[in-house]
Amino acid sequence: MRIRKRVLIPICIVLALVLLIGGGIVYMNANSLGLSTGRVLISSHGSYMLIRDNSPISMGNPKDKSGLFNGLENGDEILVLHDGINESYPGKTGAYAIFKLKDGDIADIPAEVLTSLTELGWWDGVDPTELEVLPETMPEDFSFALTWNCYGVSSYDSKTGKLVKTTDATHPDNYVTTCHLSGETTKQIYEILRDLDIGEYPYLYNPYGNGAASEPPMSLILTVRIGETERTIRAEDISLSYQAGNKKGQNFLDVCREISDTLTATEEWKALPDYEFLYD
Repeated sequence: MRIRKRVLIPICIVLALVLLIGGGIVYMNANSLGLSTGRVLISSHGSYMLIRDNSPISMGNPKDKSGLFNGLENGDEILVLHDGINESYPGKTGAYAIFKLKDGDIADIPAEVLTSLTELGWWDGVDPTELEVLPETMPEDFSFALTWNCYGVSSYDSKTGKLVKTTDATHPDNYVTTCHLSGETTKQIYEILRDLDIGEYPYLYNPYGNGAASEPPMSLILTVRIGETERTIRAEDISLSYQAGNKKGQNFLDVCREISDTLTATEEWKALPDYEFLYD
């Protein structure tokens, strides 16, 4: 009798799950509902969007469900129960339930999606969850990261101390080291970042203001953090020049160059091998 119970209980559980899932599928089909996963983007209008397969979909709240979007931030991965999708651009759908799968940030949203939404007025380049102003005194949990150069890019993250001279090498690991800046140097970098007024710069930024580019292009990605709050400015595939022609762009270029000059002057950088590949 005990053996029968041991066999019957798992069978009953499986049957119950099958019935539950089957009933859910029938209900969803009958009500034209679907399930989708993607990333959250809070538009400049304040509406919540689902970025699915690089396609933005504006989510409405047809049932006026209280707290439907509570706790969601840009880049979070979510599972959404929704009705039909209007195939406009951006698409539109009604959300009935949203389940947060994991945390994310604005960097998890494809740049091409942000660019297209900026052109349409749905995204103004400002993340309301981002760091806006640096306090006068440098906090203990301040850190920064910078990516610069062209081809095999260079990068540094003060939070981990990881310093990369280039990624374009037969053995890229040979061009990676650890560098912890002194407190005085870190404070000097903090001061120039504070003077930059990072809150005035959008997430996607071209310091030249006119889409200027060159071949090869260069990329500058600057991240400033205080604890878990951060601000990132991405200037990617821009002209290989540190002359912007406008004050705001020049300030950004000057700060990036001053930080990169500080890093390339360290003994840790100088100890790394010479570049394997040189370009015209």
